[in-house]
Amino acid sequence: MGFLNDLGLENVEADPNHIADGTYPAYVFGSEVRLKKDHSKSWVLTYKIAPEAAKHSGQTQAEWFDLEPKGENAELKKSFLKKRILSLGVPESKINEVNPDDLIGIKVSLKIIHKNGYQNVGDISLADGVSAPSAVS
Repeated sequence: MGFLNDLGLENVEADPNHIADGTYPAYVFGSEVRLKKDHSKSWVLTYKIAPEAAKHSGQTQAEWFDLEPKGENAELKKSFLKKRILSLGVPESKINEVNPDDLIGIKVSLKIIHKNGYQNVGDISLADGVSAPSAVS
């Protein structure tokens, strides 16, 4: 027997940030605009898995959106950004009024998917019984 035998390492993930594919109860934990190295702006949404998720409770997953999209995929990037804002319950009529802090605490259903070696947010929907953020409803 090796010196690590009693630790039970065979029962834990090798990557502490790994979240298995699936849908989890979560909430918006962070929402901020950041400057990238090239001085363009990005919006970073961070979701935290809720305690009722048990195994992955407390783990976080970030999602980045380009706020200054350029080039061939600019319209596609804008569409993904709009889709996310709408999926967080912001009415389309209020989309230009939302601020990052307005979204903190919104309860969601977070879908995690792994593709091409990356862990990503697959989809977000409002948790059952949750309505639009009060700041923009």
